[in-house]
Amino acid sequence: MVTKHYVNLSQGLRAILQYDLKDYRYIRIQSTWCEQKRWADVLMVLSDDFLMNVALGHECIVYDYGARKKVPRSVWQGLEWIKFVLYKIWYNKVYEVKGRLNKSTQQYFDEQYNLLSKKVKNKIKYYKKFTVGVIRIRSKTEVTFDEFPKIDLWSLK
Repeated sequence: MVTKHYVNLSQGLRAILQYDLKDYRYIRIQSTWCEQKRWADVLMVLSDDFLMNVALGHECIVYDYGARKKVPRSVWQGLEWIKFVLYKIWYNKVYEVKGRLNKSTQQYFDEQYNLLSKKVKNKIKYYKKFTVGVIRIRSKTEVTFDEFPKIDLWSLK
């Protein structure tokens, strides 16, 4: 199985050093957009690289860190929203949300899905032709209590 590593900007950058990642990509799932209920925006900024790797059935691990929380909002809400939409559009299946508020989140996500524009749905639908029947997205999260360390991204390459 092919594994692709995605570090969420900006707190997820810590994972590059912590896990000694050599082959990684970037993803941006903004916690503030989740708080602001900007669900279409969360989907529209997903990269072609991420969507294609997920469609091809590659294991995609998203790394992020939460300020004083084991699981940041970008994961328990944002990544769960992404999985919910991918399952619905690609496989016409209901994804059982594993966020903090499972039952209410499930119904809420369904309502929000119905509000998505055709443009947003078409972006996701494009990759359906490449799907292999499985979505392998998981996360690795850690809690932080300190300020974000200064990482020289130029020196990592």
